Amino acid sequence: SESPDALTLPSLIAEALHIKFPGLTLAVTNLGVSSSNSYQELLRVIYEIKIGNIPDVLIMYNGVNDAVYGTYYANEAVTLFEQYRKMKEATGKLVDIKRFIASTNFARALVSMEFTYRRNAAYRRNAKITSKQYLRNMQMLHSISEMYGFDLYLFLQPHLFSGKHLSETERKHALGNEVTWPGMKFGLLAGYDAISTRMKVWDYPRFFNMKNEF
Repeated sequence: SESPDALTLPSLIAEALHIKFPGLTLAVTNLGVSSSNSYQELLRVIYEIKIGNIPDVLIMYNGVNDAVYGTYYANEAVTLFEQYRKMKEATGKLVDIKRFIASTNFARALVSMEFTYRRNAAYRRNAKITSKQYLRNMQMLHSISEMYGFDLYLFLQPHLFSGKHLSETERKHALGNEVTWPGMKFGLLAGYDAISTRMKVWDYPRFFNMKNEF
């Protein structure tokens, strides 16, 4: 579900800035779109600049969609909704296969172990690809910011598996995702680790890794 506008990060930032600088005329624009990844956000920034909307400061708060969906498909050009549909189809086929061959507990265990091994290996490979794409997108944004003279701040979003105590709603959400998308937690963590490593190597001074801040 979406957050009420008053509770979104842009609204909270705007409120804090108006309190700290009461005489300053400023506007905070929320360009966030649910389920978008860093590539789609890059295209949106390019579009806004083309039509003359050049900011003084651009704040990117992203990463979770790149880590989750990118680790499954490693294809940023495909919309997340299309990826979700393919994911549902793939997991549905997996359930049918398991039902067909799981005539004994032994067979079921062997199939589960083999599938998990292959799945996790694929997630690691995709995570590396996704992290390269994420880094490239952030570096392109940095180049654009220097070209048009605005400040760029990058924040890698926190995630539910940071070790925090989950609320009942968060726990149900996490468990539900793991049922719908087998191995989601492993894939998400693989994606986050790969992105974090590449961003650390880049060493951009205005990058803030918030993945474990919950």
